[in-house]
Amino acid sequence: LDRWHAGHQAADIHMIRLHGKIAELTALALIAAYVASYATARDPIANAICVGLIVGIAAVVYARSFTWGTAMVLAELVGGSLGRLFVLPGGDGLASVRMGLFAVALLGTAWHIIRHEERRNWIVKRLRGNVGVIVFACLLLIALARGLWQFPIASVIADANAYAFLLLLPTILLVCREEADRSRVLSVVFGAAAAVSLLSLVVLFLFTHGVSSTVASPLYKWVRDFGLGEATPMATGFVRVFFQAHIWTMIVALWSVVLLTCARSTTPRWIWVIGVLSAGTVALSFSRTLWIATLVGILVFGFLLALRRKTRSMVPRLLLVCVVVVSLGAVLPFLVTRGAGGLALQRATTMTGEPAADSRLNLLKVMWPAIQEHVVLGWGFGKSLTYETRDPRLLAYFPDGRYTTTAFEWGWLDFWLKLGIVGLLTMLLWVTSLFFNATQLFRDSNEMAWPAAFAASTVAIAVAHVFSPWLNHPLGFGYLMLVTAIVDRLQRAWINQKNRSETSASPATIL
Repeated sequence: LDRWHAGHQAADIHMIRLHGKIAELTALALIAAYVASYATARDPIANAICVGLIVGIAAVVYARSFTWGTAMVLAELVGGSLGRLFVLPGGDGLASVRMGLFAVALLGTAWHIIRHEERRNWIVKRLRGNVGVIVFACLLLIALARGLWQFPIASVIADANAYAFLLLLPTILLVCREEADRSRVLSVVFGAAAAVSLLSLVVLFLFTHGVSSTVASPLYKWVRDFGLGEATPMATGFVRVFFQAHIWTMIVALWSVVLLTCARSTTPRWIWVIGVLSAGTVALSFSRTLWIATLVGILVFGFLLALRRKTRSMVPRLLLVCVVVVSLGAVLPFLVTRGAGGLALQRATTMTGEPAADSRLNLLKVMWPAIQEHVVLGWGFGKSLTYETRDPRLLAYFPDGRYTTTAFEWGWLDFWLKLGIVGLLTMLLWVTSLFFNATQLFRDSNEMAWPAAFAASTVAIAVAHVFSPWLNHPLGFGYLMLVTAIVDRLQRAWINQKNRSETSASPATIL
């Protein structure tokens, strides 16, 4: 991608510079991981060896560079959906490459702060007395205790394990401390999103050209069994390819639109390429949730531009960028296959009558009464509900149509059900404070692009979480921690710059 921009130059987007070379290498590394995962899918021993190799490489990288070790963790998070591209046999997917990288990151962070006293003091100062962190930690412990008291321990652990990803908060805070490191990890995110987009297009092509056209094919079994997502053949001949990792392609698509709109100089072509790829992936996912969330994110960005006098002139440019990125992105599924147009229109205009939509409504009918039974503290982790479903993906495992699960589509209500109203309000406070902090930076500081990008994507992922569980998953927790850490550093940099300006402008005092 970066060869289209002479010399692999960095993209000068205000205070944070994106590096095309890093994005390119990340994309290539993830594509190689996809190929290796598929090649070893039917050989558990070889797949397990890959787990050991990747975790071992991450450990060596952490010993040499804390930044690049954490970048590996983020690349897998953005590109790995459920994190089970490589698994150990007999672990039901829990002993996965993501769990191994998580453990290495925890140990690498501990080793890093032990060796560097200044960084240890810095992270302790950042976290000590943080009321939000303390309250949320207490809520999680209460939910864990209540769950263990009422439900089977296996269900509780399976339900709560996603929240363990929050233990990487010190890791993310440290890696985002310096501007150069922030640039590197954001470049990694862009590259990982590009890899997800390319894989999605390849899967769509293979399914719609007869190479792998049934759910019994090795490709489908790999996509499904290794936690990437779904490839669902439709009656029209189109195949809906949906990965959990598409939430990050939506985020990167929004970031690309913002950066392309706010860029002060000529924008490298590779950002256009990744923006179009990401937009195309959101389109081919045929997820109404992602479509609505993306639209809301763009509207939020346009609203921010219109509010600020200095940026109102950028609104026409935003419209032009959206037309180009969305149009080219929407064309991608047509280039790979045919028959998407009618299906897209039907998908966009039909909110009921579909199995998945009806299942959500059936879940809501049993979810709300359960919430009312324990409004304040919730049920705790491990709470399951049973509801009627006509979703063919679920009927394959539950032929009678009665589906029992601890993972629920209504994301914000999931917080309320398990953590109580206090947990719900705590998460709402985290998301809203992140949005307002980014908005304040956009309004007051010299930085425009990234605060606006973070504000827009935060609202988008909050909207997506209404219908699907994103913010109670490592994919969502990773986003919240990363963006919170970057916004915090940008705020502090702006305050320091402002204080220095005020000091230099004050008249000299004669003693």
